[in-house]
Amino acid sequence: MTTSSSQLREGCIVVGSLFNEPMRVETVRAGGDGTWTVGAVGTQSEWFRKVMLTTSDINSLTILYSDFSYEGTAASYDRVCSGRAVARPRRKTKTGSR
Repeated sequence: MTTSSSQLREGCIVVGSLFNEPMRVETVRAGGDGTWTVGAVGTQSEWFRKVMLTTSDINSLTILYSDFSYEGTAASYDRVCSGRAVARPRRKTKTGSR
């Protein structure tokens, strides 16, 4: 998968041969001449790494998750919650004599 440097931003998860585990990007700073300084944390080890990447390095990465979306309203949240309440299975009741 080819990516562009504009897709590499804070909060995304990147995977590639440059890292030994999926990394969550914490900071991205342009360094000039096609380089970026990236601060990233391992999703499993939680170790912070500060690396300098070139455009070709970034293009070799796979971006798994690039941004959060908090769009929506309280009304849509209420519909989701009430839908969960309605979807609960009914209890089985015993029928017949004692």
